[in-house]
Amino acid sequence: MLWRTLTLYAPAEVQRDGLVEVREMPTARLRRYQAAINYLEQDRHWLLGAGAGKYQTTINQFFDTRAYPKPGADTDNEAAFDMHAHEKMSFGLLETVAVELGVLGLAALAWVFLAWMAAALSAFFRAAPEAHLIRALALASFGAAVGAAVFSVFGSPLVRGCGGTFAFFAGMAFFLNA
Repeated sequence: MLWRTLTLYAPAEVQRDGLVEVREMPTARLRRYQAAINYLEQDRHWLLGAGAGKYQTTINQFFDTRAYPKPGADTDNEAAFDMHAHEKMSFGLLETVAVELGVLGLAALAWVFLAWMAAALSAFFRAAPEAHLIRALALASFGAAVGAAVFSVFGSPLVRGCGGTFAFFAGMAFFLNA
């Protein structure tokens, strides 16, 4: 199930002329990406975006229904999950920031992740070689920063229950540098 939520194409049963065949079909994730790209390429939306909190209402207008229908089935149907439905708030942070805040928002988000990683690495390398605890905490913070940045492609670390943990590790990195 997890793999299906991360893939862009997945096998699905399609009925044609009374026959059932299994074909690779675009997942809801790919359809959302396409809608986001359709929005961003029009009227220089890529620069400033639609505005904070306007992701879903904005991309709803940009689904290409000729290529594939807008996702919208019940998320409790496990067989159709992420083919015809999205799990609520399962949009990637990078995708959401791009649509809502444009390239300037993406630059600010990249700055946050890079500042977190730099603070963690700085604390790691500034600590004395015998300060094993400080070095371990700094390395853990760096790992959390990389994990949050990678996870931001597929989901939002702020929504999926790990935002507090990431905030703790980011705060720890900056505290270790104080």
